[in-house]
Amino acid sequence: LQFLYFIGGGKAVQIMSDGNGRKILLVVVLILAAVIIGYGSDMPREVNFSIKKEPSSIPVVEILQKPPLPPTEAPVAEPTTKIDASEIKADTSPEKAEEYYAELFEKQMSYCGDLCHLSGGSLKRRKGPVLDVVTADVNCKKLYETDIFDMPSVHVPPLRDIPKTLLDSYSLKGAVRIKKKYAFQKYSGETAMVHAWTEEYVNEFVEKARNSTLDGNYGRGTALALASAVEKADYKGKTVLVIGSENPWVEAIILERGAAHVYTLEYGEINSTHPKITSYTPWQFNKMFRDGKVPKIDGMVTFSSLEHSGLGRYGDTLNPWGDVIAVAKAGCVLQPGATVVVGVECNTKFRDQLYYNLHREYGPTRWPHLLTNFEATEKIPLPRQCMFIAKRVNE
Repeated sequence: LQFLYFIGGGKAVQIMSDGNGRKILLVVVLILAAVIIGYGSDMPREVNFSIKKEPSSIPVVEILQKPPLPPTEAPVAEPTTKIDASEIKADTSPEKAEEYYAELFEKQMSYCGDLCHLSGGSLKRRKGPVLDVVTADVNCKKLYETDIFDMPSVHVPPLRDIPKTLLDSYSLKGAVRIKKKYAFQKYSGETAMVHAWTEEYVNEFVEKARNSTLDGNYGRGTALALASAVEKADYKGKTVLVIGSENPWVEAIILERGAAHVYTLEYGEINSTHPKITSYTPWQFNKMFRDGKVPKIDGMVTFSSLEHSGLGRYGDTLNPWGDVIAVAKAGCVLQPGATVVVGVECNTKFRDQLYYNLHREYGPTRWPHLLTNFEATEKIPLPRQCMFIAKRVNE
């Protein structure tokens, strides 16, 4: 009433003298209450995000929280080695990014050799039954003697633009269309999204895979398609390397199909207490290779991981050939004639594209280079990814 008196110039008593006045007062009070409640609903709250590897179509996505861990949390393993970035002497400040990445890329190429070129040297390309086949000499010792491909980026958050010195390599001399779509989820040098993989936690995924009710990260249809590919690859009684893993849905499919053991390679540290899963960070795996301690590995499976390698989205250092190098390094530890299952992003037009720094989409140019020294034997249909079964070739 005092409020009405103030805004009504002393007419509040007159307004209240009849029924219409009372109705007006009631409406005003309800409006004021709605405004107050609405304001309160906009107050900050603690939010718990459930994050998948592929965010929505919003161009800029910055992930600030990690999802809940499984109910039983095992201790987190400490890193066994630290990355040595002393090879790069350039200023690491964002203002000097061009100079830094020019020196970094020169070093990367010195270790990579013919593998990181479109043509020339030992690199050859021929027609294959499903995709063109690219072969090249790979110096495994040089790829593993350095951590320069796997060290966390010195720029956190990642650069929003590709350094000019790297543009030609990211676009494969214009064959790959480059668009902008930015995201940041730092795993490299830290723990993985879900870092505690207890036996109970993993077995829940295995049971769902057995009952064909596993959704994985991309829906039940995709999980069933991957299970079909793993079945065809025939890993029964064999050891399998998995590249990239947020949670053990891929590992569960492999174990359910009869694999003896799975070795997971992931930017972020995973502490697995499951007796059939051992996890390594890239630099831990590098050291094992240098020490001659890499176990016998019969096959490899990777799904929706390689397309992010070398883009900085997960806190990794920029490297235009990061995906190709990851597959080549896996090839170095696989048995001769090993079968691999590789699934990455593509588009309906099967066109080479790069959404920096979100992911690559593979087409006729980059797919064969991704599978350097492997021959694709079968394509597994999927709605948004492309997945191939391939065999290692020795040429």
